[in-house]
Amino acid sequence: MTDGAGPEQHDRQHGQQDGQQDGQRGRFARRASPALTFVVMVGVMSFFADFTYEGSRSVIGPYLGTLGAGALAISVISGLGEFLGYGLRLFSGRAADRTGRYWPITISGYVVQMAAVPLLALAGNWEVAALLIIAERVGKATRSPPRDAMLSHAAKEIGYGWGFAVHEALDQFGATFGPLLVALVLAVSNHEYSLRLPRWLHLRS
Repeated sequence: MTDGAGPEQHDRQHGQQDGQQDGQRGRFARRASPALTFVVMVGVMSFFADFTYEGSRSVIGPYLGTLGAGALAISVISGLGEFLGYGLRLFSGRAADRTGRYWPITISGYVVQMAAVPLLALAGNWEVAALLIIAERVGKATRSPPRDAMLSHAAKEIGYGWGFAVHEALDQFGATFGPLLVALVLAVSNHEYSLRLPRWLHLRS
């Protein structure tokens, strides 16, 4: 009986070792997969986009006030921007599906969004600033649906929970550090919202 059990026990041990090795290979493949690389890359893009946007959003009301905008104008600008930021996703998502150009649409949205916020520093009046704020929201509406569609395909390979968790963590880190940096800059500059730039650099309507 002992001799008969030996080969079976040996086979079981080999099977367990093979299973452990397969599991380790699978975990390594997930860690090193192109899908995870893509998720991290998009997450880094979202980090800087939210870093830029949330940083500006934290002071956009007072900044518009320094340019001469009243309370009604500030509320209308903010509301219209949010409306467009969500409503236009219906069109950008549909356009991405119809054309299959997920990457170009996503990149164009990121470019518009991340260019509009720094240009706010050059706004010579609140009307120009309002156009830039709305442009930033349009950029976000443009890039979000095709980006999320590509993320869902990548997450299918590494796990939906893990894929979206990595991206959302990077996204929220940017949303946290952006306002903190703006708060630090305002504290150091004694709450100076405007840059000391030559008048010819200011954008005016």
